[in-house]
Amino acid sequence: MDFNQNTALAERERERERERERESKVNVLLNQNFIIHIF
Repeated sequence: MDFNQNTALAERERERERERERESKVNVLLNQNFIIHIF
């Protein structure tokens, strides 16, 4: 495996991390809205 492949893999990993962070933030917002609507 050459350096470029490693870099590309690391880049994809970071992308996935950011995706997950974004999703969890969205979920928190949705949960807050949901709780507000219940009451």
